Amino acid sequence: MTLEFRKIIFLLITLVFTCFSWIVLNNRHFEKNYSIFITFDTNHGIEKGTNVRIKGLTVGSVCNILKQADRIVAIAHINTSIGNIHQDSIVETNHSGLFSETTIDIVPLDNTFYNSYNRIDPFDSECPKSSNLCHLSSIEGQRGFDYDDLIRVTTRILQRLDAPRHTKLSYLFWQPGMLSFRDILKITAASTS
Repeated sequence: MTLEFRKIIFLLITLVFTCFSWIVLNNRHFEKNYSIFITFDTNHGIEKGTNVRIKGLTVGSVCNILKQADRIVAIAHINTSIGNIHQDSIVETNHSGLFSETTIDIVPLDNTFYNSYNRIDPFDSECPKSSNLCHLSSIEGQRGFDYDDLIRVTTRILQRLDAPRHTKLSYLFWQPGMLSFRDILKITAASTS
């Protein structure tokens, strides 16, 4: 064997080892994901890459969004290692974090969610007979908590309370209470001296 041939063999072995190490460290090729369709009436800020969480844990993400005339369908990839998702679960979009990041939260109503004795493979032919979400099954989503709504409602309340008629009306209600409180303070101060 020549020296050049040994160098080529060494480089090939190093390249194969590096690729295999990268795959093992990232562990993405060994995870098995299944897809579900989540239907919403409007977009609610969902975009490709939006995280899907169950009980606060990220278990998948939205890989595609289909826009139809009367609804939005988000196709989400879910990791199979999390257990089964019951069909009666509540699915809602929420906004969290400093930049109001949109997430899809799945709230299982069934307490047997994490039990291993009733796990069914989402790809199994028996899965559609169960009450779990299977590969390519569909579930309805709804709008959850939104910071924009909270800010809008708070602003409207403050605007209404800032109106002159509310200021005069609130002064009429607060004045007797404040006078009574002042009298109580005077009596308390006089009794302690």
